Amino acid sequence: APSSLSVRRYDPSLHAEGAAALIGDVSSFAIDADTKMEDNPPTAAFVALMNEQVVAVVDLSRKGASTDAIDWYKANYDIEAYVPFERHRARAQAVLTDMVVNPIFATFGRYVLKEAMRLYEKTLLYHEAPSSDVVPLHVLETLVPVPARWRATPNPGDELLGRKRGDEVPGGTLLHYFARRLASDPRLEVNARIVVIGLSTCAVGMLKALLLSSTANVKRVTLISEPGISRASGVVVDEDYPEPFEFEALGLGQRLRVIKARAVAVDAEAKVVQLPDGALVPYDILVLAHGLQESAQRDLVTKAGKELLPDASDLADWNSPEVDIVAELTKVPSDMEEEATDLSGFVSLSSDNASDELADAVSKLGEGSVVIVGGGLDALAAARRLLDLGVAASNIKIACENDQLEPLGDQVIDRVVQQSMEVAVEYGLKFAELVRDNGALSAARFARPVQQDDAPAPAPPQEDDVEAWVERPATPPPEIVDLKCGLVVGASTPAVAANAAALTDYPLTVDSTFKTCDDSIYAAGRHVAGQERFNSLELGACLAQSLLARLTDSSVEAPDFRKARAVSATL
Repeated sequence: APSSLSVRRYDPSLHAEGAAALIGDVSSFAIDADTKMEDNPPTAAFVALMNEQVVAVVDLSRKGASTDAIDWYKANYDIEAYVPFERHRARAQAVLTDMVVNPIFATFGRYVLKEAMRLYEKTLLYHEAPSSDVVPLHVLETLVPVPARWRATPNPGDELLGRKRGDEVPGGTLLHYFARRLASDPRLEVNARIVVIGLSTCAVGMLKALLLSSTANVKRVTLISEPGISRASGVVVDEDYPEPFEFEALGLGQRLRVIKARAVAVDAEAKVVQLPDGALVPYDILVLAHGLQESAQRDLVTKAGKELLPDASDLADWNSPEVDIVAELTKVPSDMEEEATDLSGFVSLSSDNASDELADAVSKLGEGSVVIVGGGLDALAAARRLLDLGVAASNIKIACENDQLEPLGDQVIDRVVQQSMEVAVEYGLKFAELVRDNGALSAARFARPVQQDDAPAPAPPQEDDVEAWVERPATPPPEIVDLKCGLVVGASTPAVAANAAALTDYPLTVDSTFKTCDDSIYAAGRHVAGQERFNSLELGACLAQSLLARLTDSSVEAPDFRKARAVSATL
């Protein structure tokens, strides 16, 4: 700091006008201004002077750092992992009530705070603010954020010990701390542009470890997520997702830029992400953490089913040299758009109101049958909901694309369906389209690939047929299977989430540092091969460690995953 910059205790007769110009109302500063510093006044205000001009104001109070308040911090925040309390006496702790620094002197904010602590004889400061309030920039950049502890959720009407205080804010609070040693050992400033797509549980774990790091101050993080910082809806719930108090304490709205939109494309060469309105978001590091979502509805809207099932006559014609294959592949029937976008009789679990929509559809179903497209817990939850709504088990059928309901090979789910729910399951069916009779849904059409061993061998080529000698894989047309039904429920999950559907193919592959084949793109979550059963928060924390190691030029150990993934499904 320059020699002309000094920090002094606030004197109402000398500093009132200058302090008021920075902070506004200064009437509370005079309450304990006459109490000597050696008597440890309840509150103390300090000003930074440059050539006798007030350039910064700091307001401290020890009333908010009572023993009860500190015990509450320990019970609800993980502050003991950051602060060795045996080195800080109770009387040497205080609360930072407010701090304002003239922008011209912003770089000296840490020095001003250190000098105020020295004058007040404090070694540890806290700053607590409601998550809905705007935290001062100097607090975000100078103090160290503290994550909240996981707390069990009590039954309705019950309370847990240490959970509430008389002045607790319903929306949660953000806690920061500043110890005297941080004045000489500040966090490393990181200015790299980091763009995160999606707010999955893995993304929350990554942002928690990245933004609340005690060693690095990562400033320029952008989140692209259609629901913003709200939790995306879904049938399958990750039990590791932070509970409301813990999530609010992250203060994501304060620490990063949020774009409520869908990412439609990534230009890896130019390092930009394109949004639906054509806007470009530049990045130095891109993190794909969007996860998965139900895909059957997307397949219907994009007409993927139409492309799966070409007519048998068309397949025969394509072998003729007179047929323009490119024209046949790109030909779109005139009635396709209307037929593909008619989703009556179809309920997708990706809908925010899936449970209500399913109940409404069942009320109109009568004695008709229901086909559930998909597998895993999504399909189980849909089947359970249908049974609860009064649909007979004999009228429910699950059409699964894999050879078992659980794509990772867990036979438990299949046994539950067969022994408990008594719901029929058809395996090896890929959803194609909805079949209608006079506009009403009559069946769900699927494609079942024909195994090469079962396919007829191609005829041997003739000696004078030169083109026939070109090696061509014999790919027989799929078998078409129609399942009669009056309602189709989309519970198919192996597809990239909608807010990043056009970015990459599923699944992604990464190395041990979560880096893709592109040096600037990282990924973690269920959409990454081999990570389906890992704990999402642990995945995110390991990803953050890899990013911090790159951003701070430090080393990082290979991730060692120890926590199991816990999910539940309720519809």
